[in-house]
Amino acid sequence: MKLEIFQFLEKSIEHMDNNIEFITTSSDALKKFFNDIFLNCDFFINTTARIKSEDSIREKLLRNNYYYKYPNHKVAIENLPDLIGIRVECRFIDDEQKIYDEISKNFTIQLEDGYFRSELNSNIELNLSEKQPTFQKNGFEIYKIDGRYVVEGDYFVNFELQIKSLVNIFWGEIDHRVLYKNFNYMITEDFIRSIMFSIKANLSMIDNQLQSVYNHLKNVEDKSNYDSSKIQLKTIVSKMLHDLYSVKIKESTGFVVDFKDCADIIVDYIFSKNKYYNSMKYEDYFVKFLNRLNGANSRTIIIGETFEIVNTIEFKNDLCEKFGLGLLDLVNKDFKWNLIFSVIRDIEENDFSEEFVLFSEFIVYAVVKRVKRAVDDLTISNEDKSKLKWDISYVIMEFICNSYSPNLITFKSMKEIENKIRYFLKNVDQPEEILALNYEDLYNSLENNFVKKEVDDFE
Repeated sequence: MKLEIFQFLEKSIEHMDNNIEFITTSSDALKKFFNDIFLNCDFFINTTARIKSEDSIREKLLRNNYYYKYPNHKVAIENLPDLIGIRVECRFIDDEQKIYDEISKNFTIQLEDGYFRSELNSNIELNLSEKQPTFQKNGFEIYKIDGRYVVEGDYFVNFELQIKSLVNIFWGEIDHRVLYKNFNYMITEDFIRSIMFSIKANLSMIDNQLQSVYNHLKNVEDKSNYDSSKIQLKTIVSKMLHDLYSVKIKESTGFVVDFKDCADIIVDYIFSKNKYYNSMKYEDYFVKFLNRLNGANSRTIIIGETFEIVNTIEFKNDLCEKFGLGLLDLVNKDFKWNLIFSVIRDIEENDFSEEFVLFSEFIVYAVVKRVKRAVDDLTISNEDKSKLKWDISYVIMEFICNSYSPNLITFKSMKEIENKIRYFLKNVDQPEEILALNYEDLYNSLENNFVKKEVDDFE
């Protein structure tokens, strides 16, 4: 026969299961409410909700001696302060205070026991009488507010509302997995705790740096400086993406991959796509992108699996089709291209066919844009410029499609290609001089430049 404590735990879980519909409905309502009140706040990112798992409930009831504190399992479950967990996520540590202040503005109806209610929803009550942020057992601060979702008088479920910045979300995962859920660390507690304090300090420094980058992008007015800032920002984001997914690739495949060029291409593509299709401010998309990267730690990343082409892919023009059809044959054969689209799929969460078409258009657009910049400097008619632009674009795409090397389509390589085109056109001043151009010379120039470079890098 089991001890009474275990019977108590099983009856508690059974009581929760019997009321799961109400708990789930309450969780959904809470998530929607806190998401809605921050929709127009630029410092807000997302609201998440979770219902405590059965194992976590058992562990908490045991750890906090609920068996002795409460007369029965029903009362014990009702007094769990975080049966539902709601997390309001924001960009930076300083934004946590803004979130809290906004909540305080909405919850102004004071009740008798220190709880406050909002005029927007009479079912939700928050304990705002306690000072925030509060201190955790590990010595660090956190915005953690007790709440309850009440219906029909006394029928309620408790929830815990947390406010966390991107950095503190990441920190919370480390603290929860390394300390809170790991009882083996007790032997070297002082050492581990000193390391954790060091990690927290470094994360706070990163938060300050990211906020400086964000503010800089937001306040830059001069276009030349803005373009320079964008390049610097992409470099930072590419480094973060590289470091994060390199670990994921190692976990998935068992070996380390040179991922730098791939990371640069992915960041260039995703930010360019946002510019032309979403029109989100650069600094805001930067924060959104960071949030997606942050979540990669808890996601299973699929690396090295084939992509299924469900529908017939239609391309925008023949250049996109030329590049796309050749690449389509490679995504399930070439590891680096498969890797590029695996990471894009994880970040963007879109249909592969749709993403593939957009990526093909991005590469072709990048090539045509570079050619156009070189051609526009010539003193010839617009009609001649247009013809020359497309003729050269076909040569460049032919060169790229000959190898499909990711190295050829990085930002740096595209600049080199543009310089090669400018040199190729250096003697064109009159329309008749266009006829004397030998496009094979341009192709050979590109081949000599990039093939020699790859050989030098290999040696």
